[in-house]
Amino acid sequence: MRAYEDCRHSIALDDYVANDRRESMVPLADIIKVAFERTTPGERAELVKRHGGLRCRLLVERIETAEQFQVAQDAGFVYFQGYFFRRPEVMKTREIPANRVNYLRMLEAVSRPDMDIREVEGLIKQEASVLYRLLPYLKLADVRL
Repeated sequence: MRAYEDCRHSIALDDYVANDRRESMVPLADIIKVAFERTTPGERAELVKRHGGLRCRLLVERIETAEQFQVAQDAGFVYFQGYFFRRPEVMKTREIPANRVNYLRMLEAVSRPDMDIREVEGLIKQEASVLYRLLPYLKLADVRL
């Protein structure tokens, strides 16, 4: 039971609007994401009044300008999301070094329900740094390579 208690997932109601058909789900939500462009200033103020004091976080999304940010703050929102804060960046990727690929292969091999110990052994033998780091755990730290 302890492992289950440590796993925590958040429930978010996305694109929430006034008179939303998901109103009955609000008590289950951790985050209510209010759609800025799909609500009027009056509707946003009413949503803050109705849901702002609950245990969930009320977030206004799609804030793209300083003016929208100020309007949302004035309405009582404290959580914000949108391009005004940061636009996505295209990032260059680089190839994963061979040793990292081996790490992923090892992780995959030991995660299988029908783990093949010979396969894991072969993968460990291919990566000397892993073998060296495993020695103390195997009580073989005094063995010289």
